[in-house]
Amino acid sequence: MGAVNSSLKYNFRPDDYNAPQVKRGADGNYNLTDYQAALTVRSWMYNNMPNGMIGFQTVQGAARLPKEGSSDISIDGKTYTLTEQDKAAFRKFNHDGLTLFRRLDGGHNGTHDLVMGIWDIDAAIKNGRLHGAADHSPNGEWRNRNSEMPPAEAAKIFDDYVSKRLGGSWNMAERDLKYVANAHGMYLPTKDGKQFLMIDDPQVIRAASVLLDNWGEVQIGEGNSVGMLSQEELQKLMSL
Repeated sequence: MGAVNSSLKYNFRPDDYNAPQVKRGADGNYNLTDYQAALTVRSWMYNNMPNGMIGFQTVQGAARLPKEGSSDISIDGKTYTLTEQDKAAFRKFNHDGLTLFRRLDGGHNGTHDLVMGIWDIDAAIKNGRLHGAADHSPNGEWRNRNSEMPPAEAAKIFDDYVSKRLGGSWNMAERDLKYVANAHGMYLPTKDGKQFLMIDDPQVIRAASVLLDNWGEVQIGEGNSVGMLSQEELQKLMSL
């Protein structure tokens, strides 16, 4: 099945640049899902800068604007207007250390240069990176392609990557595995504390997501690591 047909099957229409119609929540705010936020920003970019790109500074600046009313923002010397829904979408992009922006930034080719175009959003929806880990749409609004990678293959890919950076007999908490899948990076210990490393290999990101989808099954308990992911568990998973 081709990419266009596949995207249409999952209710994403690449030629439709309208923002989703979102109602305010009981708290009076626009509480957008990741998918709604992505389509809202995609629509705004198409109407204002269709061939342009925005960086994380723009996302952070828009996220700091007041929630109420329309607001203006300056990008490369030009002034643009953001509606309340637009600003809510950028706040979603900025949440939890720019995790949604990071996923979309790597949408087109899997690499993170901290700038994003419409084509990155399109690719992230089609290839399953939009929603990150262990998350499935009941309405079929986007793809989750984790079933394409067997857990044993995910175990080998992830162990190979992490072992080169953390050494043997490593352990990782579930929350840190989620961060790899969602924020596309991991913290490495250094003599001065820790350093964040962006992961530009889509296969490693997919592997982390697959392991999260199968968290109960990979918790084999090797190395006294129940509740944690260990190298011993992944090595046993590879042999099953």
